[in-house]
Amino acid sequence: MKERYRTVTVCLSLLILALVFAVASDEELSRICIPLAFFAGTLLYGTGAAYDRKTGKKTGSRFQGTFALLFLAAAVFSVLHIGGIL
Repeated sequence: MKERYRTVTVCLSLLILALVFAVASDEELSRICIPLAFFAGTLLYGTGAAYDRKTGKKTGSRFQGTFALLFLAAAVFSVLHIGGIL
């Protein structure tokens, strides 16, 4: 379980980093990459919260769950901004 969690977190971190470089290099791609980066951050912190909860670390699980919700809110707001609602 620990090895699978570590692999998932490394892959999600690299995906976020790649999306940030895509945003910085191309303005047209930034409209798509910003929400994807926020959703990847949601997955990253969500898996961290689930792993911490499974290992019995309640405080870490709460913090990472809060960060996952914040990233999800940012992703929703960025999608709404792209759609012209905000």
